[in-house]
Amino acid sequence: MISLKNKKVIITGAAAGIGKAIAMQCIKLGATIIAIDMNESGILNLKKNNKKNNYTFIITGAVFDINNGCYLR
Repeated sequence: MISLKNKKVIITGAAAGIGKAIAMQCIKLGATIIAIDMNESGILNLKKNNKKNNYTFIITGAVFDINNGCYLR
């Protein structure tokens, strides 16, 4: 199995669906997650649920819409 320890991963759409599944797997592999989504409560739930699983992780959440160009400048 690969390790993502000491790696940083940026995931858009991390609050639900495929983005959340990718975030969960990266956390299990030891990555630091930078979770981006328009759904702030979803990012907070991602953090809360992983604390219950006793994983060692860091999640930094950013709430914005990547389709809005002002965030990308």
